[in-house]
Amino acid sequence: MKVLKILFVLFLLFIYPSSSSIYGQMKNEKTAQLVAAVEENLYQNIIPFWANHVVDDVNGGFYGMVNAAGEGDATSPKAASLTARILWTFSALQRKDKDPQSLEMARRAYAYFTGRFIDKEYGGVHHAVDIHGNVIPGHKDIFTHAFAIFGLCEYYRATGSEEALEEAKSIFATLEQYAHDPVHGGYYETFGRDWTVAGNHQKTSSIVLHEMEALANLYRVWKSPLPESRLRELIVLFLEKMVNPATHRLYLSFSNDWTPVDRSESYGLNMQGAWLPLACAEALGDDDLIERCKMACLSMAEASVVALQSDGRMIAGVGADGSPDRALPWWAPAEAVIAFVNAWQLTGDDVWMDRALKVWTYTNRVLVDKKNGEWFYGLDRNGNLLKNAPKVNEWKCPYHHARMCMEVIRRNDKLALLAEGVEDNLYHNIIPFWTTAAVDTVNGGFYGAVDAAGAGDASAAKGLILNARILWTFSTLHLKDKDALSLKMARRAYEYLVTYFMDDTYGGGYYMVDRSGQVVNDMKYTYANTFVIYGLSEYYRATGHAKALELAQKTFLAMEHAHDDTFLGYGEFFRRDWSAPPAGTRNEIAGQAEKTTNTVLHEIEAFSNLYRVWKDPLLEKRLKELIEVFLDKVINPATGRQFCEFKADWTPLNAMESYGHDIEGAWLLHECAVIAGDNKLIERCRNACLKMAQASVEAILPDGRMIYEKRDGKPIFSMQWWVPAEAIVGLVHAWQLSGEEIWLDRALLVWRYTDRVLVDKERGEWFYGLDREAQLIRGMSKVNVWKCPYHNVRMCVEIIRRTNKRTQ
Repeated sequence: MKVLKILFVLFLLFIYPSSSSIYGQMKNEKTAQLVAAVEENLYQNIIPFWANHVVDDVNGGFYGMVNAAGEGDATSPKAASLTARILWTFSALQRKDKDPQSLEMARRAYAYFTGRFIDKEYGGVHHAVDIHGNVIPGHKDIFTHAFAIFGLCEYYRATGSEEALEEAKSIFATLEQYAHDPVHGGYYETFGRDWTVAGNHQKTSSIVLHEMEALANLYRVWKSPLPESRLRELIVLFLEKMVNPATHRLYLSFSNDWTPVDRSESYGLNMQGAWLPLACAEALGDDDLIERCKMACLSMAEASVVALQSDGRMIAGVGADGSPDRALPWWAPAEAVIAFVNAWQLTGDDVWMDRALKVWTYTNRVLVDKKNGEWFYGLDRNGNLLKNAPKVNEWKCPYHHARMCMEVIRRNDKLALLAEGVEDNLYHNIIPFWTTAAVDTVNGGFYGAVDAAGAGDASAAKGLILNARILWTFSTLHLKDKDALSLKMARRAYEYLVTYFMDDTYGGGYYMVDRSGQVVNDMKYTYANTFVIYGLSEYYRATGHAKALELAQKTFLAMEHAHDDTFLGYGEFFRRDWSAPPAGTRNEIAGQAEKTTNTVLHEIEAFSNLYRVWKDPLLEKRLKELIEVFLDKVINPATGRQFCEFKADWTPLNAMESYGHDIEGAWLLHECAVIAGDNKLIERCRNACLKMAQASVEAILPDGRMIYEKRDGKPIFSMQWWVPAEAIVGLVHAWQLSGEEIWLDRALLVWRYTDRVLVDKERGEWFYGLDREAQLIRGMSKVNVWKCPYHNVRMCVEIIRRTNKRTQ
């Protein structure tokens, strides 16, 4: 099965190249080579060894020592740190693969750890037990406790065991009580069993990194202020105290006040520091720390390249006297591979993938024991292989290299396939269409309609929604890529919007102008004006153009005329002066509804984008108010999906269900709550969004096609282009929130169908969609009032952003 799995990965990489360029093909070949190799090593070498040679069937749990030939020593003590790391490894494997063997191993580790190592008298974790499980008197150390939290949280993520999570919380509380340094930050590292002081409380980079990853895993499953605060504290300490600003490498040890006391260096530890803090900052969700960690991790990776020898071997470190230490423990190259792959993802520079492959090739050739399984312990100070050193002991565990394999697979497998596919689509299909076929060279701006063959209609009227979305699209592309073409298109859209659509008298934008820019419909639709705010605020973010921000602000304030002070939210449409429309006036967007989910969702999106650049109290109030309305009124508590249309008091008008809006809301609502910065709303949105995503799964058919909506309980098989675009983002977002790989599988499934059926590879852009018989609509226009680049471009940009394939 594992061989088939590897072949499947190679097949996918073959059929979904990132581009037609030689560079893109080479990148795929290197990625495929690394993914296939580490996957084979994980499933054919590492896992079988630990499952077949380390299980102690006599005394329970796992052997405390296994020799180089794979023979367990039934007389060796058992360390808590080894069992905790076994617990993490097989919990992570179970969460990834959902296989019975990993679950059995994880359960075995959990039962032994909680049954033997938990100190019920003084709290925390015993350092070691003898072969019978009796506590060996000794010290308590934070290293062991970090891995206890790390492993228990991963077991909770894999199994849902509330007891495991409570145990992790209890250990964290004990550390807070006895080990946290309230003066200088961080944690003291060594204690007696009763938590009395032991030693001089020296602090070390190695242990801080593991404290950091433990708290990140705890914060993933327990959004409590204290672990959030401590995790942020450790990341800041890493950035400001642990990294030598002159060398961009780690100091190894410190006094209590973080004064370095050891001038030696560990390249393996530097490599671990070159990716792990960024992963922890991403778990925290702090954009500022994420950006700071990106820069620090890249600098550390670059500073550690000197350790890499021409044959792929690494120098372990540098002694205090500056002399190289040529000993190489097994874990150092494992961390180096992750660090180099991480640097490749951050920069897109293929030299990092070359380095990852070079280290892996050496490691696979020299350190992997292909006869007896597992990896050898490493090299001695003379560079000779330690063939007779134990394969298992207190320090030699499955954590580093199994994690490396899982990280490389995760980073370069399904997610990379998706990112490369959408990136190619964005730059070679969508952007070329909108920068050529959609540009109105006759009347200015962009055509109001372009047919399926790519011919622009110079006589077509031009809608506010389309033009505002084009403005957002090219503004966000310029914000991302800083390229001249996107800036040119964004300026073109901005100038046309300001000249012809904006109402200088009453504020906001007119709904429609004719081909020459004369107003033909001066109604004020809140839906359309949300996109004015969205596009203008994005243009300001991309260019710093003050007038754009001023217009966005004025449009928001004009929309206050539409605010419903009684039932909250906003009305749907108004006269030019924002007064109520005459009775019987047709609402071209909302029909008979007085409020709609579609409008509320995009009001939230627009207000959050404006809030990024304008921290106005009223704007903040309205943003949070709309998010709460969405949570309390829009989402059907019985189904987890959204009502679509409402009376003014938020009474639902019908039972219509829109899977496209469900899955769009399943990511957008949470993203906007994060921007609003309200932790309670963030957590509520996180839970609601996962439920909405799960409720939307029934719309995904086995071939990747999606059911559009339900009316009166009956599925509607027509599908517009925007539905799969939103689904891909929503499914990837659900994967990021849950860690469940099935969401990535679904995202890839939907993308493959979309790329195969909806993307017009001959003439560019995407077809409009499918009819009610699920047949492709080839003849419908590619550009009209509603058909725009917003949904599919946003999907591509979101996927690229989330995979760090290109950085802003």
